Amino acid sequence: MPPKRSAAAPKNANCTSKKSKPTPTVEYHEDYQDPKADVVLVSSDEVYFKVHSYILKTASVVFEDMLVIGDGNNEEIALTDPDFEDSQTVHSFLLVFQGKAIPELTKANDNLYLNLIHFATKYRIVSVMRQIVALTLKALMDGTVSPFTASRLAFTVGSPQLAAAAIANCGAWHHSLLQPKADQSDEDRAKERDRCFTAGNVIGSSCLDPNSMSENKLNSIPEPYRWALMRATYGQIQELHLASTNWGQISRNFLQVIKLSQSYKE
Repeated sequence: MPPKRSAAAPKNANCTSKKSKPTPTVEYHEDYQDPKADVVLVSSDEVYFKVHSYILKTASVVFEDMLVIGDGNNEEIALTDPDFEDSQTVHSFLLVFQGKAIPELTKANDNLYLNLIHFATKYRIVSVMRQIVALTLKALMDGTVSPFTASRLAFTVGSPQLAAAAIANCGAWHHSLLQPKADQSDEDRAKERDRCFTAGNVIGSSCLDPNSMSENKLNSIPEPYRWALMRATYGQIQELHLASTNWGQISRNFLQVIKLSQSYKE
């Protein structure tokens, strides 16, 4: 409520009373409220994390440089990128770096892992990148994510070995309609299986066949991985019998080709 006018205050239209500005509400994450912590991370959605500076300095040379430049007294670091510096990503980064569990990778939450990769890339957090690779490989082996999802993360994190594992486990995974149309004609169904008549993924084709991907899906694969995948799969996929395709050989081809790229790094 605004303060009440005092009895002695003049009552004329030109008289105004200054109202004090409300104190902004600070929302601290429930897991990070330690009063002894000397740094505050502020996520892009304005959630505050009280963190010990030694954790950030150990995790990232970028954070270390930020803290060296500061005065070392109750530092506040604003993370402003709305794409991958939100509270969920920041919380997950802290959990992963401290060896704590984060939600297991599934198709439903792969964006969390992608955001973590972007966060770790920006702040050069190698340990988090390694954890992402290990967690993705586990999910791939457990069958909780498709080879395409695993490969998408592998391409983003820059791990040829993880990408090769995804390729080797492709098997009969293929593109399918999420919601088949009941009134769709046979002609339209046939077009969705023909590379020359659909701009989308070719229904029934392998999810890791670059020649059957939609333009957007193919373009989402960064170079040199896209180039290596196209060369490795050329003439190798048994379209009518996907499960009979020698994905192990394609995986080995991929690793061989990727090493030929000028931008390849061990």
